[in-house]
Amino acid sequence: MRSIVVLLVIVLIVVGFGLKWKVAPQVTPDEKTLERENGQRPLSSRSNPPSQEARSVSELTRMIDQVIHVARFGDMRGSDLAQQRDDLIAGWSLKEVEAVCRMWMIAEDGRIILQWSRGPDLMWRREMWVEVLFRRWGELSPEAAFKFVSEFEAVALAQTGTYDDTWASSTPLGSAAKRFSAVMVGWSTLEPWAAYEALNSGEVSFSDSKTFDLFYPKIVGGVFENLSRVDTAFTIAEFMRNKNKDVRSEMLGGIADGIPISYDFQQLFGDLKSEIGVDETETKSQARGKLLGRWLESDADGAMSWYQNSNADWLMPVSRRSALDISREGFPDEAALSREAEQWPFRFEDPLSSALRNWFLKSPVQTIVWLQNNRRFVPVVVSGGSGYNFTSVDPRDLRNLLVNTLPQGERERYLLSDVGQQQFSNLVSGSRNQENLDQIKELQLSESVERDLSQKYLKRNPDPFETGADPFATEGE
Repeated sequence: MRSIVVLLVIVLIVVGFGLKWKVAPQVTPDEKTLERENGQRPLSSRSNPPSQEARSVSELTRMIDQVIHVARFGDMRGSDLAQQRDDLIAGWSLKEVEAVCRMWMIAEDGRIILQWSRGPDLMWRREMWVEVLFRRWGELSPEAAFKFVSEFEAVALAQTGTYDDTWASSTPLGSAAKRFSAVMVGWSTLEPWAAYEALNSGEVSFSDSKTFDLFYPKIVGGVFENLSRVDTAFTIAEFMRNKNKDVRSEMLGGIADGIPISYDFQQLFGDLKSEIGVDETETKSQARGKLLGRWLESDADGAMSWYQNSNADWLMPVSRRSALDISREGFPDEAALSREAEQWPFRFEDPLSSALRNWFLKSPVQTIVWLQNNRRFVPVVVSGGSGYNFTSVDPRDLRNLLVNTLPQGERERYLLSDVGQQQFSNLVSGSRNQENLDQIKELQLSESVERDLSQKYLKRNPDPFETGADPFATEGE
């Protein structure tokens, strides 16, 4: 009799829970809607690490600081560091993620903690982990994460007092909005349809409407990256239905990040020609950069054929024709490059630069192979012309690109040119003089040029890491 009663109680608990949440979203392929019960969004089974006793915040923080330490001294690739962050946090339980997020965001006295404001080194680097932590929280339990963000926002509103959109991204309110965005992106990683429906319907929002409006384009862009992976056609249709220029720009950027390279880019760019307005500068920039970069990754010859004829005129700036005339001169050998460089010393404003850089970020080896047969575009990729920035490209990849595409003589000419000197810090980025020297050696230059560059960029005032002391040894936890 007792066993029957226990069984009945268990059944009632399960049924009662089911009235509030469904186990998984039910998506109808035609309508793209989610079935709900009692107005609540459904949950799916989420990726949870094996059961283990929760580790202390101090122990978890030490794990993060150790990765930061290794990355700082080991010249780690940015992509490798990002992967290590994801891999480390993916093994944390919900309780562990929540504990670190709370400690890092709100002090014991209730004040908001802005990690970057606590110091230029360790705290700034910890800030890079905060987004990963909140994304993970969004994967494991968006309900709990949104509840904390709501609490965080309430404290931020009390501390901020007045809204100022000039510095919104660096205020406590801006910090809260960034955490909201990370939770949304994390949620959409596993449940893209549920996340987008909740965001689109207003079920999840930010109570301060001005801050929410400011950050909404970035939020929807992150969600669209994950939604585009499962249904690119739907995200493109949503992009075309939306008329807000700021939102459209981020939507297209998200689509470009998630779109499969097997997609029909020829057809897509044909459709976008009549869809993107003349004055949509940022949206055009996304199409010209990320999206065209994905086409290059998929079919470089097809993308270049489209780019070099009049079909691409609608997307390119008015200076495109003169830029094409310059690039068509080509650099088939050192002499040709030298003659061209005398007239245009590595000042290339080629509108293809952004797409090539985005392709290089995604597939550096594939891009280098293509550039070996299209050497005239090497200066476009490396220097990018004025206004372009390579800070997000790993210096190792740029050094490898130069060595594997330009002959030694022209490689040295580039590095000694005005533009080459402006870009040098993106090629050589060691924290110590010896690290810089080792990286210069990777460029495979003559002894005289190697010596000149080493002396020119010698650090006269070494940073604290020069001594080799552990910068985290006395860091408070």
